[in-house]
Amino acid sequence: MRTNLFKFLSASIVLSTVVGCSFKSEKNAESAVAESPNIPLVEVIPASADMKAESADAETPMPEYNLYNNKGQIIKLTSLKGKKVFVNFWATWCGPCRREMPSIESLYQKVKSDKVEFVMVALDDDFNKSINYVGQSKFTFPIYAPATPPPSLFNVQSIPTTFIFNEKGMLHKVIEGSVNYDTPEFINYFTGK
Repeated sequence: MRTNLFKFLSASIVLSTVVGCSFKSEKNAESAVAESPNIPLVEVIPASADMKAESADAETPMPEYNLYNNKGQIIKLTSLKGKKVFVNFWATWCGPCRREMPSIESLYQKVKSDKVEFVMVALDDDFNKSINYVGQSKFTFPIYAPATPPPSLFNVQSIPTTFIFNEKGMLHKVIEGSVNYDTPEFINYFTGK
């Protein structure tokens, strides 16, 4: 019995570090971990870097959503139509989010242009914590915080979750869970090769 419980807890911890974090507020996540360190906060959602396998409904438009950057400037997500847009929801307390960020930075460096926009939406309760983490990690992609409540499309149940929109502002792909984005498929999609 004890061996089975140990195996279950070990598997749960591995899944939480590989797949994704259940979306909770930072305070809830940290206090739950402190109170019950052996019970992971996860919703198991498989992630795949296969661009074709995760294609979204071509009829889903980019929603109205206001965000602010680390300088306090407000942007409207829909103002980015005309570009391919990579929207990623993450938080500093989410291990799988932190794990995929180097690959996002690498993709950003390889594809950044006036035709591609990265919108890294930090869900930490304190945006300054997100800003500090990105700075200390030497990531250069832009980060944002929600300025308005999320539209229904962005009511994610776990993070990291990524939404990729095409130049027409239509949803191309939704990816739930931690993924390596530094792949030829993602690079080719964003560079048009």
